[in-house]
Amino acid sequence: MKNKPVVWIDSREKENSHVTEYFDSKPIDHFTSKLPYGDYMSLDNARVIVERKCGILEMVSTLGKDHERFKKELKEATKYGIHLIILIEEEGYFCIEDIKSWCNPYRKKNPRSMSGETAYKILNSYTQYYNVEIQFTCKGDAGQRILELLNIH
Repeated sequence: MKNKPVVWIDSREKENSHVTEYFDSKPIDHFTSKLPYGDYMSLDNARVIVERKCGILEMVSTLGKDHERFKKELKEATKYGIHLIILIEEEGYFCIEDIKSWCNPYRKKNPRSMSGETAYKILNSYTQYYNVEIQFTCKGDAGQRILELLNIH
């Protein structure tokens, strides 16, 4: 008899009940503890890790105020041969180029807020220099998409 797949969830991952409820509806075990990189990892393959963002706005926040920390994380993950997949929950976005047209809601108050074009350039550079892939999903499909990306069937 084959063991159930096990997903390790980072303890800093917040607002993910829609993901864990999906895991609970499948024969998937999961536990929560601090991960060195990302948010979700299969115990069967520690070389692929998913970093979930609950929208482009959260991703832009990471690229702004947390940029140095995040870049350091990407460098370390690459150094250890980890393929990091950034999964952004955002309706109507399907590929990294779609971010160019994203309108930051804070640009009205602060024109220096990051634009979609700038976010695209940063993320595109990450895909070129680090072992990073950018994927999109809607919130309702996030649990299923994470399992697919971790190659859990």
